[in-house]
Amino acid sequence: MKRFEAHKMYIFLMVIMGVFVSLLSACGGGGGGSWTQPGAATPAVAAPAVTVVSPLNGAVGVFIDAPIRATFSETMDPATISAATFTVQASGPPLGTAVGGAFSFNPAINTVTFKPAANLAADTVYTATITTGAKNPAGKALAQNHVWTFTTGLTVNNSPPTVTNIFPADASTGVLITTKSIYAEFSKDMDQATINLTTFTVQALPDTALIGGTIAYDAIANRATFSPTASLTPDTQYTVTVTAGAKDLSGAALAVPAAAGLPKNPWTFRTAAAVVPPASALAINLGKAASFGIASRAGLTSTGVTVVNGDIALSPLATCSDATGNAGASQSCLSKIYSSPTGMSVNGSIFYAGDPFDNGVTAAAVTTDLTAAWNEGMAKVNTQPAIAAGEIGGKTFVPGIYENANLTLAAGATATLDAQNDPNAVFIFKTTLGGDFVDSGTLLLKSRIVLLNQAQAKNVWFVIGRDATIGSGTTWNGNILANRTVTLKDGSTVLGRVLGGAGGAGAITLTGAAGPSVTTITVP
Repeated sequence: MKRFEAHKMYIFLMVIMGVFVSLLSACGGGGGGSWTQPGAATPAVAAPAVTVVSPLNGAVGVFIDAPIRATFSETMDPATISAATFTVQASGPPLGTAVGGAFSFNPAINTVTFKPAANLAADTVYTATITTGAKNPAGKALAQNHVWTFTTGLTVNNSPPTVTNIFPADASTGVLITTKSIYAEFSKDMDQATINLTTFTVQALPDTALIGGTIAYDAIANRATFSPTASLTPDTQYTVTVTAGAKDLSGAALAVPAAAGLPKNPWTFRTAAAVVPPASALAINLGKAASFGIASRAGLTSTGVTVVNGDIALSPLATCSDATGNAGASQSCLSKIYSSPTGMSVNGSIFYAGDPFDNGVTAAAVTTDLTAAWNEGMAKVNTQPAIAAGEIGGKTFVPGIYENANLTLAAGATATLDAQNDPNAVFIFKTTLGGDFVDSGTLLLKSRIVLLNQAQAKNVWFVIGRDATIGSGTTWNGNILANRTVTLKDGSTVLGRVLGGAGGAGAITLTGAAGPSVTTITVP
């Protein structure tokens, strides 16, 4: 009898288990969902965090005209950083009315700066708060409010501004002749009108003639950058001087020469000796970026079905978003091995800043070489006349270096590159600094870049002064080096490298569809 009762209990338990499995199928497997085994680990996605603040927590004697800054562990959505999520208030109690002012976000260093509209009150304790309303581009919020306090002093910062950082470093050697970034950073906000080619000069020694160039001022980093108009002379010493004519916003002149303990001003550097590359080398030296299908200093977004046949490097901004990778929903693609049938597939490895593989060393080296390559490309001396109307469609090109303010490829048009039976023939198409390349191809009017007579994609270069857009359905041959963003639209096929964000701003965006409109990048 006991054996019969036990048998009935066994049958009852089996029926219950069958019902349980059926319910799981209805909720998950049958509808495209998934079931996680009880006790299985769910991958944790770390929340962004505030890592550095200025003034420091507990600081005293803070100048009443000082900006308030916070640096995050990753890039943030600037739209979520505002007066609603970042407040500065007299500590009270109770807390005073939030101080009014302006916000700016620098994605290159993940830093937000709040500049009060008026000086803070003297000798007052202030509380700064960044709330959980601050989020990254994926919508992930701070885990908790970040709160810190500081106490103002009695005065504004009326000490003279100083140079706090320089590049190249004083007495540097082997500086690339193609460099586009000779800069000085200052201790205070500077009057941009006083940062010009008279107060910031570069000259070769023993020559006294000044080098031609342009000056750009970054008000967030307090950095003035001199970009030479042409390549510097090999194996030559240069002197850089920022004069006392450079002044801060209160009119105080820059302290020159620099005091002890500060970077030298004036300072010197020596360029590298001329090197003649072997015929087999790439026309533009990519360094460690040579095997990478994508490299960006400002992140990557994939939408739809995309394929990358090569490695990917993302640094210093380590963001990778696959908008359709999670069964049509968005997910991060920060993983060394990554593939999604509904999103992006990478036939290579993804390296990124702070990765667990080598702590971002590879990614940093690749994107550093990317920027150097872009500088080298921009400095190439033109050997061919400008392209009529900047339109490459409907024309045949012989090897050489071409430059226009902007370049275009019309919808349905074909650009033909004729190597004239020289497999080492090089084609370089440049836009000036700030210029764009726009391919207007569509899936109905597909554009093409065609290679003839032994021309090779690895020897074709598009060096873009700002942004590049590749149209839908385009057949593209050549490497892209862009100062800022690169956008590849659905169905485009690229035989070449896509390297963007050389100037630190702008990301790479790949768009595709559910097929057959797949976007593909293949390293030549």
